[in-house]
Amino acid sequence: MKTFVIKEVGERYSNVAVLSAFDMFREVRGIYENLDDGQEHLVLLCFDSGNRITHYKVLFSGKMDASMVDPKILFRAALLTHATGIALVHNHPSGRLKPSDSDVRETRKIKKICEMFEIRFIDHLVVSKDNYYSMYDNGLI
Repeated sequence: MKTFVIKEVGERYSNVAVLSAFDMFREVRGIYENLDDGQEHLVLLCFDSGNRITHYKVLFSGKMDASMVDPKILFRAALLTHATGIALVHNHPSGRLKPSDSDVRETRKIKKICEMFEIRFIDHLVVSKDNYYSMYDNGLI
């Protein structure tokens, strides 16, 4: 039987508590530095009860203007890392930070599934190299 390994997992991603969308943006900038900025990448962040990022996983790398997530893959990673909270982050290669209607719809779907698993859904950020948009801070979730 093949075991499941989240390749990006380190012993602990960060010892810093993430208390705001800006904190989260600051923490994930290093992840995106290593990804091709010419296409979208959707990243799952897994949190412990102290709001520290324990693991991350690049769930999907898409086209120039779209990324897709399979909830089964997302929640498999969250459950296997014993996450008490999760957040999503993705980039728009165009530099446009406002999430699309599809981004908001998919995020709300993931948030509902989180409730079933009793996992906190913390936020979904859309990021560029120098800025971010928080769906939570802007009242979309």
